[in-house]
Amino acid sequence: MKYDFDLSLEEHTSVGKIISQITDGSSVLEFGPGNGRMTQYLINEKKCEVSIVEFDPVLFEHVMGFAQDGFLGNIEEYKWNEHFAGKKFDFIIFADVLEHLTDSEKALDEASKYLAPNGEILLTFPNLAHNSVLIDLFNNKLDWKQYGLLDRTHNSFYTQQGFEELFERIGLSIRREDFTYSQVGQNELSASYEELPEMVRYDFKNRPFGEVYQYFYALRKETVEHPERVEPINSNYNKQMQLAYLINDKFEVEPYIFNNQTNENKTTVHQAPASTEKLRIVIGKVPASIQLSVVVDNKLLKIEETNASW
Repeated sequence: MKYDFDLSLEEHTSVGKIISQITDGSSVLEFGPGNGRMTQYLINEKKCEVSIVEFDPVLFEHVMGFAQDGFLGNIEEYKWNEHFAGKKFDFIIFADVLEHLTDSEKALDEASKYLAPNGEILLTFPNLAHNSVLIDLFNNKLDWKQYGLLDRTHNSFYTQQGFEELFERIGLSIRREDFTYSQVGQNELSASYEELPEMVRYDFKNRPFGEVYQYFYALRKETVEHPERVEPINSNYNKQMQLAYLINDKFEVEPYIFNNQTNENKTTVHQAPASTEKLRIVIGKVPASIQLSVVVDNKLLKIEETNASW
């Protein structure tokens, strides 16, 4: 059974990313609709015509209370092909479904035959290479769960490179690639960076896909010249420093955040309060390289005191 979670339309969620790509009035084929909350939203709010393929008879009966068409059966028996013979769809959805199949490549290939011209397959898929999983593996642990990254019913696993090779084999082009995120310690796995030897923590924290929880892809059969590809976000790339201004024997602190990966705020100009007597720069506990210039009345000031390594 697919997870019975509430529908979240926030664009940082997997469902939100799928829904944001679907245009009003589209024809949609949804594999594994689960409780049908997304199905119902597409029908009621986006005026789409939605057909479903569902294995669970209870869920099928429930979702068919509002879906326009549907087939009850196992995706991998491919009897749904006959039911939808001759039909084409603007969008085909695999929301956290492919990982449960024994041959997800064949399912994706078969489904692509039902795409209308310029139609898209929208899929989400868990990232087995999330740092939470790798920390457990590093410590010789692999505890399967009832849901999430290590759902015990998962049968297929891919990384970004594996996906690209798969799509190329079956003639699909990436139109958009995006991700959802979860930091270590903020998901269903109890992993912690403290469980790693100190010498490898930095490398783990700075893995580009270390906090990617799910992949999201929008795929087309037509060639896409300029696909939209989002750089994965990693909260560990954000570094904080503080500018502490000494004014009337008291420090007033201004926090400042920069990103090592995107170079956001890599260079900045700050206007110190007029009554500033001293400026103290406080960096985090991780090593950092800072180039500092202090200018007063168009004159470059000397650094009076430092504990930095020059």
